[in-house]
This record gives sequence, C-alpha cells and structure tokens, in this order.
Amino acid sequence: MPAWEGNASSAHKHATCAQANGEMGSMKKIIKLLGLVVITLTPAALSSAPAAAAAISLKDGDIIYSNDFENSTPTNNMTFTGTTVPLNYVSVLGPNSMTSTSMVIPNVAARAGNGAYATFSFSPATISAISPSYIEISGWVSAINVSTATVNGGLRLVVKNNNNVNIDMDNFTPNTSNAVPWQKFIRLVPIPKKGVTSIVLNLGFWEAGGTAWFDNIKIKLVKKIAVDSTGNYYAGAYQQYYTGHPGSPSVGSAGQAATFFRGMHHSDTFFRSQTPQEGLEVLGGKWNANIIRWMLEGPMGFSNVDNLYTLNYDNGPVTYTSPKGISTTYNSGTYWKVLDDALVRLDEVLKYAQQYGLKVVVNLAGLSGGLFESKANQDKFVQVWQYIANRYKNSPYSNAIYGYDLANEPFIDGGWQQWTGAPGVLVWDDLAEKTAQAINAIDMTKTIIVEPWKRGPFGFNFQVPIKASNVVYSVHMYQPNAFTGQTSITGNAGSFDWPYPNYNMAGDLAAVSKFQNDYNAHIYVGEFSATRWAGFTAAAPPSEKSAAYLYIKDCINIFEANNWDWTFFGFRATGWSSEYDDTIGTYNAAFYSSSLRSNPNLREQHLRGYFAKNRNPYNYSSPVSLPLTSLTINSIYPYSNWYVNNANTDSTTVKLKLSGVLPIDDVNSLNGYYISNNNTPPSAASAWYSVAASTFFFDNAITHALTPGNGTKTVYAWFKNNSGNIYGPVTDTINLDTSLSGQIKPAITITEPTTMPAYQTTQSPLNLRVIVSTENTSLATLNYSTPTYTINNGTPKNLSSAMNSSAGEDRNEWYANPGLSQGNNVVVVTVKDSNGNTATDTITITYTPISYSGDQVKPQGAIDVNSGSAYANAADVTLNLSATDNVGVAGYYASESQTAPAISQAGWVSLSPTVNYSANVPFTLSSSNGAKTVYVWFKDAADNRSNEAAASIHLNMLNNQDTIAPTIAITSPTTASTYATASSTIGLSGTVSDNIGVASVTWSNAATGASGAAAGTTSWSIAGVSLASGANIITVTAKDAANNISTDTITVTCTATGGTAPVITSALSAAGTVGTALSYQITATNSPTSFNAAGLPASLSASTGGLISGTPATIGTSSVTINAANASGTGAATLALSVYSACDVNRDWSTNVTDVQLQVNQAMGAAACTSDLNRDGSCSVIDVQRGVNAGLGGPCVLGP
Repeated sequence: MPAWEGNASSAHKHATCAQANGEMGSMKKIIKLLGLVVITLTPAALSSAPAAAAAISLKDGDIIYSNDFENSTPTNNMTFTGTTVPLNYVSVLGPNSMTSTSMVIPNVAARAGNGAYATFSFSPATISAISPSYIEISGWVSAINVSTATVNGGLRLVVKNNNNVNIDMDNFTPNTSNAVPWQKFIRLVPIPKKGVTSIVLNLGFWEAGGTAWFDNIKIKLVKKIAVDSTGNYYAGAYQQYYTGHPGSPSVGSAGQAATFFRGMHHSDTFFRSQTPQEGLEVLGGKWNANIIRWMLEGPMGFSNVDNLYTLNYDNGPVTYTSPKGISTTYNSGTYWKVLDDALVRLDEVLKYAQQYGLKVVVNLAGLSGGLFESKANQDKFVQVWQYIANRYKNSPYSNAIYGYDLANEPFIDGGWQQWTGAPGVLVWDDLAEKTAQAINAIDMTKTIIVEPWKRGPFGFNFQVPIKASNVVYSVHMYQPNAFTGQTSITGNAGSFDWPYPNYNMAGDLAAVSKFQNDYNAHIYVGEFSATRWAGFTAAAPPSEKSAAYLYIKDCINIFEANNWDWTFFGFRATGWSSEYDDTIGTYNAAFYSSSLRSNPNLREQHLRGYFAKNRNPYNYSSPVSLPLTSLTINSIYPYSNWYVNNANTDSTTVKLKLSGVLPIDDVNSLNGYYISNNNTPPSAASAWYSVAASTFFFDNAITHALTPGNGTKTVYAWFKNNSGNIYGPVTDTINLDTSLSGQIKPAITITEPTTMPAYQTTQSPLNLRVIVSTENTSLATLNYSTPTYTINNGTPKNLSSAMNSSAGEDRNEWYANPGLSQGNNVVVVTVKDSNGNTATDTITITYTPISYSGDQVKPQGAIDVNSGSAYANAADVTLNLSATDNVGVAGYYASESQTAPAISQAGWVSLSPTVNYSANVPFTLSSSNGAKTVYVWFKDAADNRSNEAAASIHLNMLNNQDTIAPTIAITSPTTASTYATASSTIGLSGTVSDNIGVASVTWSNAATGASGAAAGTTSWSIAGVSLASGANIITVTAKDAANNISTDTITVTCTATGGTAPVITSALSAAGTVGTALSYQITATNSPTSFNAAGLPASLSASTGGLISGTPATIGTSSVTINAANASGTGAATLALSVYSACDVNRDWSTNVTDVQLQVNQAMGAAACTSDLNRDGSCSVIDVQRGVNAGLGGPCVLGP
C-alpha cells in the first residue's frame, strides 16, 4: 500500500511550520483529521531525521511510548513523521467525558489506492532493544461519517517493517454514517527477529474518509524473546528431531519423515444428524483415509449457541438472541458437564475410528474461547487438557488418539480470540508450552499439536518453538481468502478464478517450510480447502467448476513435496464437502449429491487417489490390495453411503455400486471391470466392461441380473488396468427371496444422540434423530406411517420430518426434542409400514440434572486387576484402585457390567472422604473362563460420579493351569513352508488362536540373528524383515498368558544381489573431556562402504571411514545420528555423546570438592578406596585420602 508512505515528507513540513507559528502551544494535541488522523508529539520529538540515539535497555512491562495529550510529555522513543493536510483545532468530549482540544480538517473524500494517517517511527535504539519481542499497542478511537472507496477500506491500525510488509493490521470501525462512540483498542504485535531496520505505526484511514479522533496512546513491551548469537534463531529453541510416525525412519537435521497421515477434518456438529459409524466406515474403511481431525463442541450442535460455552462460562444458563431478536435460554450445566457431553460423543468416534483404521486428532474448538481474556481462563485451559489427558491415558480408546490440537486457530490478529493485556495473561507460545508440558507429565504417548497465534502461513514468521516433547506444528491454509471463502455463506456465484491473480502459493507457504527446516519441526496441515463453488472455468459445464479442485491439487502438491501430513476441510461439511457437486445455490442440499452421479467430482477423486497411498496407522501396513475396490448390491442409503447393502431382495434385478481407486501417482490407469455370478477369474479376452479414459479413479452404478432361484447370491467383480493386470475379485452377497415381493419390511435406526445403546447427558430436552430404511429391496417403494417414540413405556408421540424439500434433504430422516426424567430414560422408536410390519430401535439415556451450587468436580479414577496381570487361575482377584478428587473420594462401585450405576443404587462401597485414594480390594469374577473386564466408578461427597475406568484379565480355572498352546499360522506371503524373493526385505502376516488369549507374537531370522515383535496378536503382521543372501529360516512364535508357546517357520530364499543394509554395532554412548582429544569408531555389519554422523558438536567431525574425532570444546550431551551405508541401504542409530569438564573427575555434571579431592588422590597414586580406614562403615574418598596420608607418613590416619 504505497500511499501509506507517499506524503510523509510534505506532511512533516506542514506540522513543523504550524509549530513555528505557535499554533499548538500547550493545548491538548489530538490532531483530528477528516480523512487523516495525526497524533503529534511535543516539539522536541518532531523531526524528520532523528539523531542517532545511544543504546537503551528495556525489560518486560516497560512503556515504550505513552501520551494522554493533556499537557504531558510523551516518552521520547517514537517520532512523528507526517501528514499532508491543513490543520485546525477544536474541542471535543474525550473518552473520559472530558473536553479536549483536538485538531480537525475539512472533509477528504475516500479514494481507492490512497490513505490518510499519522505515522510514528520507532527509533533505531528502540528497535534494537525490542527485536524480537511482543509489544502491546492500546488507545482510544472515535469516528463519524466513515465512508469507504473499496471493500477493503476503513479506519485502521497498521504496523509495518522496513520491507513495507504489514506485521499487524486491525480495522477499528464498520462502514457507517452514524457516530461511533469512543472505544478502546488493544493489540498484541510481534516484532520480528534480525534484519529489521525500521518499524512504523500508522493510525488513520486507508481507501476511506471521515472524521476520527485518537487519544491515550500507549505502547508497552510485553515480552522480549531471546535469540542466539547470530540473531537468526530463537535461543534455546527446542531441537526435537521428531521421529515422524511409528514405523517410519528417524529424522536427522532435515525436516521430517515422508507424508504419512492423509485424511479429513470433521466437526462434532456435522455428525449430530449423521451416523458416525456410517461416516467413518466410508472415510476410513472404504476411502482409506488414516486420520480425522475432530473438534469438540458444545451441546446444541448449533455454532451460534455452542460458541457461548467459552472458558468464561461457569454454570449457565446461556441466552442466544437471533438476528430477528428472538431470545432462547439454554440450561446445559457447568463448563465441565458441557465438556463431558462432548467427550461422550468423542468416545463413539474413537470406537469406530479404531475399527476403520483412523487415528484421531482431538481439538478443543469453541470450548477454548476467551483464551487471552484472563489468567483464570488460561489456568482453566491447562486444567481442561489435564482432565482430557487423564481421561484417555488408560481408556480403551487411548490408542485411537494421535494427538491433542491445543486450540483451534488461536488468532488474536482480528480472529475470534481477543488479547486483553489482563494481569498474568501469557502470550500463546508460553501458554502452549505450559499446557504441552502438563500433558507430557500425564501421557507421553500423545502428540501435542500447536497452531500459530497469527493466521495462516504468515503466522510461522513469528512462531517460537516451545520446549515440550512430541510437538507438531500445524498450519491452516485458506489463502487467498478472497478465493477460498468466496460466497461461502450466501452460495451466490463468485468472481475469482484459479490461479488467483498475483498470488504465489509456494511463496506464501515458504514461511512454514523455513520454520520446518530451521527447527527440525514436524508440520501438519490441520485444515485446507476452498468452497466447492469457488471460481469459474468457461470450458467446464455450469455444474462442474474446476477452480476449487485446482486449488486443492496445488495445495497437496506442495504439502507432499515438503513431507507434511494433512487433513482436508471438511468431511461432509456443508459448503466444503468433497461429496457435494459444485452447483451454485445448493448450500443446504444433501451431502452426497456428487456421489449419486456415475463419477464423483474431481475434488473427491483427487483426495481418494492420495488416500489410496496411505498405510494403516495401527500396524503400518499398506492397503491389502491395490486398487482399493468395493462392490455393493442394493445400497441401503441411496442418498448417502453406497457401501452398506440390503440383506434381502425380492427380484433377480439388482443395482451394483462399483468403485476402484489406484494411488494417484500410479503409472497405470484403470480401463475395465468384469462382473460375474461365479468366481471363475476372467481372462483378458473375456467380456469386460470398458472404463472411460481415466488415470486412477473409477466409480459407477450398473444394473445386474442374479442367477434364478431363492437363496444367498454372491456377485464377483474384477478390475484391470492398461498394462493388463487384473485385480480381484471383490464380492458382496444378498439373499434372494421372491416371496418378499409386496412384503417390504421397514427398519429404523437411532442416529442421534448416538448410535450406541446407551448415552449420558446433562441436558433436557435432548435431540433425538432417526433414519428409516428397509430390510429388503428398495427404500423408494416403502410406504410407512409417521414414526413414533416412547419414553419408559409412556404414551407414543410422533417424530417430525427432517425433510426440507427445497434443500433436497432426505425424506426418511425424522427427529424430536423430548424432555427427560432424572435417571434412566428408555427411549423406543417405532415405524410401521402399510402392511402392518413394524421395526424398533432402543436407546437408554441417563439424564443427570444440573446443580448450580456446591462442588461439581467429579473424581478421576483408575483400576488394575491383580497388578496388571494378563492371566488369573481363580475367580477371586484383587482390584488395584486409585482415585483423586478436589474435595474427597467418598465411595466406589465395581462391576463386570459397563452400565453406569445410579448414585442411589445398591452396591456402592462407602469410604471416608480422602483427596487421594488408593487401595487393593477383593473382587470375585463371574465363574466362566475367558476374558473378563471389570469396571469401576468413584463418587465424592457431593454425589459427583466419575467416568468409568476399566481393566481386563483372562480367567482360566482349568486345573488352575492353562496347558493348551496357541495355534499359529503364517498366511502371507504364502502358506507354504518355502518362498523365494529377489527383494532384500520381506513382510509376513498370519493368524493365532488360543483357548484363553494370545499374549504376544515374536519373530527371529536365524540367518541374520535379527528378531522383534509382530504388530497385532490374533491377526498379526511383520514389516521389513531384512534378509541375508541365500536361505533365511524365519520363525514366528506365539505365546499365551500362561506362557504356552507354539511356532511356525518359513524358509525364505533371498536371491537379491545387493545383500543387506548395515546394522550399527558400535556402542551407542561415548564420553569425552573438554580440551582432550576424543576418538570414536562407528562399526556395523554387512560391509558398509560409507559412514556419516549428524548432530556432532562444532569441534568434532566424522570421516567417511566412520571415525569421529576432534577436541571437544563445549560441555554437554549431544544426540548424534550415526549412519552406515552400502549398496543395499543405510543403517542408522542414535549415539549419546557426553562431554565433561576436565575438572569433573567423577562425571556427575558438577565440579566440587569431591572432584578436587579425587584429583589429589590420583596425583598421589591412590585412585580408589580399598579399606575403611576411618571405620565409619563405608569406603569413600576420605578413606582414599587417609591412605595417601599414611603413604606420606602423615599422622591421624586411623580412627573415626
């Protein structure tokens, strides 16, 4: 914006002239301009070229500049540099209702590309003193008659650096012709690292006009950030050497492992009207995504209400007023109850995520609002994450969680969070570090995900690495916003195409890759997208715009090139969904309209092509077969999920849904499919259906005829590519029963509040939603009456239709908002068709009303059985219980039933209230042998009940000893006992069964001596076993809980010419002394041809022969990545290299009198203790010294 700078020189001349004429005097110096606001300083501070100032020292909290313009002298670290308009003076009523003298000029019209403002320059000494840092700019502003020349115009604050780049910007007022009363503004602004030679603050209009006043301007140093000696990097920045993902190689000094996680973002709100199982089956089970980012949100599923449940919220109620002025009050209990409700919904997601191969990123979303408003809010924020970490540390769903994304878009540069400058409030880097360390202390298995506090890739210019473990840094990519977010609310046609004019995506994301490389940071793109109707392409039909697809494609190309993980926004999110088509004006249409066409849109195809590259995040295996293929007969949900079929059909004519996806970078393309009613494989000459020209993706629906005769029918499908490779078969089955003709039976499924059979809530009324489908044939031919629901066998009530015909929603979705009674509410939904056939579904909802006073914090508890043993030979066991509560644990309830007990229910064991409870108590398991799970709940004196804690054990009372060994079988790469391969590595998989339970599966290779543990037990896999040339006898061993073992063996003949990659054999720890030459030789098996070491102290180096040598100059421990390579690959390990002070004789990282004494002893020839000379019961350095004295003829060498 060059006009911000354009007229500074003439403006300064005019202000200086005004001073010479005595116009300012001692009057209040608010210069008020119509079109320009100038804040002047005292005459001594006004100069166009301030003299060089001596270095100054500033500490956190110091005021850099302050002026209330009431006859006071401002701090002289800022210089006013200009305005261009004639100045006049008037008196105005200021922010404190005091009359103040101000300066006013005639009205200046708003003009595009021009601005009018006051400029303040930071002195060189000030810049040097505060770079880098966070500063706070505050003051008061008022305006009238504001008009704008462009959509971007307005009255604003801008901070720029010497490259004319905006460091920070804030618009003060909306476009209005009415008077805007005095309002306070406060901004947190980052000052960059080395290289900044000038910083200016502009206050005024840009592409706008009007009249404005400023008063009480203050600039404060909030926090100085330390940098290293070069000024380029933050001092002490945490070098993480993040190891990527389990199953991936370690990462040295260059970034991160290759992209592993590819998936989608999904909001808690979006699943309120869907079935989580169905959605996650599609995303993970069928599309092969391996991660989902999940936002925890409030209880209503309505963002305008849910956003009221911020950290400021205590115990309600909350009131939402609609734009039409209609107010509604919601009683949802305490913040902690609202959080618990969200976590119950998360539990269901975690359950199905594990089932369908997805890891979950948990994000606090709206519940983290008010993050910078008070110290109390920030303390609560840390406590919330401690609560979540404790809940899931030992949860059955713990392994489904990849990481905790601390706060969604914690932006305070015009975002939804607001900086207040309240006492004790931490900047985001410090708060994120404090929170991450608190989570680390509870659970070191979870990744901590940190987003920058300034929006988009730009925020990484100011991101400070935090000191915590398992940290990943996340960026949200929606730049340029004018393109990605155009018409995202209205659904009207946009005017921006892709590529966007003058926008450099790679250049915008360069700040992220620089941060990645500077600090060895692991990068995860938490969100990226463009509204599905964004842009236009003249060559494309009106319903299929390609601009959003091209944007997504360009984004992913950069992400993959930089090895970044990513989640697309958002899975089934109204205006962004990849399953939508691109038609303008269908903002509220069904989620799945795109998938109903013979070929889904380009956005869905592109994403699914990348998902086909994914590995399973639980066992790190690649997809079982490629392409990813599926076949479904007569889908239950023709309006949504094509992947679940009907159980029955009354006709031999059925509809098949076919899908085949190759990895997007596969060199082949799909060109045909073959359908059959038998499993005879087709040949190239068979009657194949052709596929239209395609690179990697095929999706279609066709009609097919089953073989006549009632019974179970199986349909087989094969796919082929342009190289002649044939894949398959993929199958589906259906029961043909022609007697069902005209007897279509309905089915009904509860989808909200959950698809699970039980649910706990603190809200009433509650959202209840169902879907009506059929048990056989087509849903479209089913006629049924309005579904009903009952609660605890009460009077049936009708459900309401969720259909909005104008939006194309499904006619078979129904809902209600029933009120609940305290305790258990058994809800039964019923549907009846026109033939009198009925179907039901049931859920038990436990409602606990809110108490608005007293203790509302529930206990936290844990349980083990027999101290964590996997096996018990008697039903009488010991429960190892522990729990904490803010007031005191007052009782526990243990059971093999997962149904939560009511507080008044019999079976609670009372305790004397104690804050920290721990005890071993007896418990008798049910008598049958097999797997047992014991659940426990704790309560406090206020009758707050904890979440369940659970532990499992296998019971076997067969002669008090299990003697039956497991049964193990290797099934891949072959079920035969021999196998030959030209590869230097091999993967194995197989199965194990046992009468009680499998404890472990391990493997060993006699040819190499290598061994390890398999992933999984009853279904296990082993990846990347290194092979020696020739015969490799690989033994896989299964062990049960009673230590019975069995084995299976395969002989793998390796014909690879390259041999095996080296394995490091040298010691993985070494030590040296400052000032003394050090030598360490890297050694490895399999004839390495080269060696390397990364992360060495500056004074050491490694030769190509693997010798690390040099004279250490710095005390400390370094993690050095050592490598040995040959033609077959590279072996790596981490060497812990410790360098001690020459005075630290005993190497305990301190120098004290003990080290001095040891040096004397060594000099006298006595380096170790051999006799307790002072008879004090120990042999120590004192005895050594007495021995030295005796050798020299000294007195007093015996006795205590």
